[in-house]
Order: sequence, then C-alpha cells, then structure tokens
Amino acid sequence: MTPLPLPKELDREGYVTMSFLRAGGASVFGFNQAPTARSFTPTWWGAEGASIGIMFGDPVFRNQPDRTPDRSIDTSASPWALYHLIERASQVGDTVVWTLPGDGIKRRTVPIRFVVRGDAIALHPWTQFGKE
Repeated sequence: MTPLPLPKELDREGYVTMSFLRAGGASVFGFNQAPTARSFTPTWWGAEGASIGIMFGDPVFRNQPDRTPDRSIDTSASPWALYHLIERASQVGDTVVWTLPGDGIKRRTVPIRFVVRGDAIALHPWTQFGKE
C-alpha cells in the first residue's frame, strides 16, 4: 500500500496533514512526503469495520478543543469491510481514490489516493465467482 501525496491547498478547515486507511487490525498512514510503499496486511475475515480518512492541521486552530479535525468514510463491521470500502472508491489501474465530500461552505471535497498492489485474487476475490 502506497499513500500518495495529500492536497496542499488551504481552506477554512486548514490543510490536510495526514491520511489513513484502517481495516482488519492493520493501518497505513500517508503524509506529504515522498510516497513510500508500506506493508498492509489486514485480517479481512475478522468482524471489524474499515475506514479511510484525513486529519486537518492549521497552527492557528491547533489548540481549539471544540474543533473536529478529521473526516472519514467508514464501513460497518463485517468480514468484507475492506472490500466494501474499496467499492466506495474509484479505481484507475492500481490507484484507488476515495473522495471525502465537502459541505460547500467550510469544507471542500478532498480526494485521498492510495496505490494498492498485491495478489490479484486477494485484491479482487469476486473474480473467482465470475463477477467483476
């Protein structure tokens, strides 16, 4: 799993400082650094949920306790939670893009991108059943 660079634009929420993908007891985090592949080996058969999300940061607002700095897309607990989360994204080759919606006033729409590589059957198990 390779988290790709985060959006650099500043808006009323601040700027995106971190992205994360969590599923099956495994997590991977992305920062605005050179993209580096990281091991991501979730236990897909567990009964946990999966999440993709972002954290905002802005030095001006950092110490405000009432501020909610993150947004996420979550799937409910199930053995296939990671796959349900991937279904909510768009894919171009091996890049998976989730779009975290904005509210049109304070928050803008934010795309979060991860390159997903691995065994084709593990990434697309439904191909074994003739459905893609």
